[in-house]
Amino acid sequence: MYLFFNTLTISLGFFQFGLGMSSWSNTQDAFTNYYGWSDPDATKWGDILQSVCIGGAAVGALSCSKLLSMGKLRLLFVLNLVLCTGVALAMISKYLWLIMIGRFIWGYGFGAFSVCCAKMVNEILPEELTGPFGAINQLSLTFGASLPSTLSLAYPANIRTIPKDDFYVEQYYRIIWSLPFFVAAL
Repeated sequence: MYLFFNTLTISLGFFQFGLGMSSWSNTQDAFTNYYGWSDPDATKWGDILQSVCIGGAAVGALSCSKLLSMGKLRLLFVLNLVLCTGVALAMISKYLWLIMIGRFIWGYGFGAFSVCCAKMVNEILPEELTGPFGAINQLSLTFGASLPSTLSLAYPANIRTIPKDDFYVEQYYRIIWSLPFFVAAL
C-alpha cells in the first residue's frame, strides 16, 4: 500500500507535465481576442508562447540531474515552488514578455518533474512492479493533458468575437492555468 500511495504522489509530477503542455492551445483564442491578433499573428504568438514553455521544459529536464543532489523529496517541493512561481507570473500579467518568462519557468518546473519523478519510480519500486506502477505515470500525464481541454469546453464558440472585457476573454484562462496550484497543494 505504501508503494501505491508513494507512486501516486510521484505521478503528480507527470500530471503537472500534462497540464503544462496542453494549457496554451486551449486558451489561445481568448488571447487572440484580447490582443486583437490577426490569424497570422495568433499563429506566430501561439508558437512563441508554446515554444518558450517547451524550451523551459528542455532546460528543466537537462538540469534536473544536477539538482537531484539535494534529495528527491526536497526537490519535489522545490520544483512545485518553481512551477507555481512560473504559473503565477504567467497568470497575473497582461504583458506578453512577462507571460513568456512565466511560461518558461513553468516549463522548467514540469520538465524537471519528468526526470525527477521517473527516477524516483525506478528507485523505489521493485523491478517486477515498475511496469504496472510506471503506467500510473503515463495515465497521470494523459489526465493532466486532458483536463485543460475539458475545462475549455466552457468557452463560448464565438470567443474571438465577444467583447474584450468579457469574463471568458479576460479571466477564464486564469482558472485553467490555476490548476497546477491545486496539484502542488496535494
